[in-house]
Amino acid sequence: GASFGLGLIAGPIIGGFAGEISPHSPFFIAALLNIVAFLVVMFWFRETKNTRDNTDTEVGVETQSNSVYITLFKTMPILLIIYFSAQLIGQIPATVWVLFTENRFGWNSMMVGFSLAGLGLLHSVFQAFVAGRIATKWGEKTAVLLGFIADSSAFAFLAFISEGWLVFPVLILLAGGGIALPALQGVMSIQTKSHQQGALQGLLVSLT
Repeated sequence: GASFGLGLIAGPIIGGFAGEISPHSPFFIAALLNIVAFLVVMFWFRETKNTRDNTDTEVGVETQSNSVYITLFKTMPILLIIYFSAQLIGQIPATVWVLFTENRFGWNSMMVGFSLAGLGLLHSVFQAFVAGRIATKWGEKTAVLLGFIADSSAFAFLAFISEGWLVFPVLILLAGGGIALPALQGVMSIQTKSHQQGALQGLLVSLT
């Protein structure tokens, strides 16, 4: 979560400055960074699985994997639905943020970039220093509830504010809302057997 927040700091700032140069510049920079990431993964990281072992057990693993997913769906359907709903809700402001801030406050691409960078910074702080302490002191369930309350409050404020500077205090609530999903993952992880942890993470990724 903290790493994601750091990426959310750098990305919008780069995109904001590049967008002031040309509407095409952010896309060229994004393409270049993707190429760099591809090359790093291709030449720096080594494959950790043995190809022969994978071939010998392919059918058995596939059958077992399918049964694990079915078991996970049966044991925690409500939690999975909540996780999917929270992810869906989180994508809505991310999708309309540029249009919302441009139409409501008249922001340019640089201001949009700064706002997202601010959110990324706050998100990193909450993930690194707040989320774990809340979960340790009061439990994952409390962290989930506090995160959802913070998110709901932030969305309500965004619906009514009319001054651009008010967005930045609201970003604190949005960043606070970011503690909910990791805590929810923790709740589901606790209810999942050790040999099913990988399947759970794969299932959660597929829901996003």
